[in-house]
Amino acid sequence: MELQEAVIVSGARTAVGRFGGAFKDVAAPDLGAEAIKAALERAGIRPEQVEEVVMGNALQATEAGYAARLSSLKAGIPQETPTIAINRQCSSGLEAINMAAQLVRTGEVDIAVAGGMET
Repeated sequence: MELQEAVIVSGARTAVGRFGGAFKDVAAPDLGAEAIKAALERAGIRPEQVEEVVMGNALQATEAGYAARLSSLKAGIPQETPTIAINRQCSSGLEAINMAAQLVRTGEVDIAVAGGMET
């Protein structure tokens, strides 16, 4: 099997703050959704074109529950699009990017969104 090339076509992030700082009252899925929306807009990709979302988050035990899925939905990605949550105490966002690249390289999807979020 020949692997496809995976490329990053866009990126976005929210402002950086300290733990318990300015963003302490903002839910991680809201921050994740804003980053997803901005990245898609910059790339000229419509939410319905996304075939998979992979998001990492170290603090899963929050009122947000399944933060990866909530970010995806709040970003306007259709509910039919699968979402994978990575729960890792360090580098969960990088692991999400790696997993999305693997999905593209193996031909499972053509367009994936990947990243991480904390609040």
